[in-house]
Amino acid sequence: SGTLTINVTDPVVETFELNINAGGPALTHNGVDYQADQYFVGGGTFTWNAAQVPTLYQSERSSGQRNFSYNIPVPNGDYTVELHFAEIWWG
Repeated sequence: SGTLTINVTDPVVETFELNINAGGPALTHNGVDYQADQYFVGGGTFTWNAAQVPTLYQSERSSGQRNFSYNIPVPNGDYTVELHFAEIWWG
């Protein structure tokens, strides 16, 4: 008789993180680097430096027609998207 050895390996899971400062410049917030706003389609930007929020949240991308999007060049797959919001328009 012989022996049978089966090696099972877990699939490789690549970690990918892309942080974009919507409507604003590249910056670091809480030790995380955010890229300048890019990959957007439509909309405009607004910045209010007097807003009583961290610099990351002092800019935005929005649209009066309520229609804009991001086309981020990533491979097909499942992604978790985390969005952060701050109300700066009303102070």
